[in-house]
Amino acid sequence: MGVKVLEYKTTVAMNTYQDSEGNKYEPKQGGPTMDIITTDQFNSIADHAPNNAASIFVPHINKWYKEYGIDTAEKIAAFISQLVHESGHFKYSKEIWGPTAQQKLYERDFKEPWHGKLTRQDRNRVAYMLGNREAGDGKFFQGRGAIQTTGRTNYTKVSLHLFGDYTLLKSPQLLETPEYSIRSAMYYFSTRVLPKTKDITDVVRVTKLINGGANGLQDRIELYNKATDVLI
Repeated sequence: MGVKVLEYKTTVAMNTYQDSEGNKYEPKQGGPTMDIITTDQFNSIADHAPNNAASIFVPHINKWYKEYGIDTAEKIAAFISQLVHESGHFKYSKEIWGPTAQQKLYERDFKEPWHGKLTRQDRNRVAYMLGNREAGDGKFFQGRGAIQTTGRTNYTKVSLHLFGDYTLLKSPQLLETPEYSIRSAMYYFSTRVLPKTKDITDVVRVTKLINGGANGLQDRIELYNKATDVLI
């Protein structure tokens, strides 16, 4: 599967994304008119972000938050604080690749069993859970976007949501662009976090739903407290 080169163009009225084969992708029009977060508030929370991060990401947050139900100060505080941690203060839109020992498990070992009853001791358990059935899927579908969409299965779900087709299976780099980075994170938050969280202020619960564990929990708590001070 070939990798396409992505160009992010910011000089047009509506951002367009074009890959090396000439395919153009234009974000949908629409979204709410009332801002839920300002650039100053964003900078106060993500205080180690690049200088231009607020101007790049805040418009997309404000454009789409209502559609994804992240429409209260409490919800946006939980959402933004998790994104700041996951993206390293919006410095990274793609997983840093080693590969590490964990990342090697993203790749299927064709000599080992491949079925739905694999245990933690089975070599292919992680790859199977991610749906990485083809050779090279691990790196090709590495974490991208503000919440790090990872694996063929998750890319498929996000692609069907964003494009109504399998665009991301050919051009996964689209999730590194600001619009789709934010929208993929909002999609995950609205489908995997909000429905399973009775108390959106429960940082431990929200972290588990996003991270699968408690990695970086103290930083996430501190960021959430900062976000509530700024937004609520």
